[in-house]
Amino acid sequence: MNRRLVTILLSAFVVAALCSVLVYRLVGMRIAASKPVASTRVVAAATDLHIGTVLAAKDLTTVQIVGAVPKGAILDAKNAIGRGVTSTSAP
Repeated sequence: MNRRLVTILLSAFVVAALCSVLVYRLVGMRIAASKPVASTRVVAAATDLHIGTVLAAKDLTTVQIVGAVPKGAILDAKNAIGRGVTSTSAP
């Protein structure tokens, strides 16, 4: 092989290797910097409920919410049992 061709191929290989390492580090830093989003379990209605219904344990379930917990969310089913339904939420 021609010495000039070997030099060019070797140089191209070194540049490609350096670029690969650079991209690997940048992607690794970006993945490490992204924090996992916190999730919380909140109480929700298990079925459709009508206004005036007094909540019982069978009417409730828990769901996983990712991100910030909505204001006024109930985190423990014991705090919801015995309360009345005051409004419906439209889809």
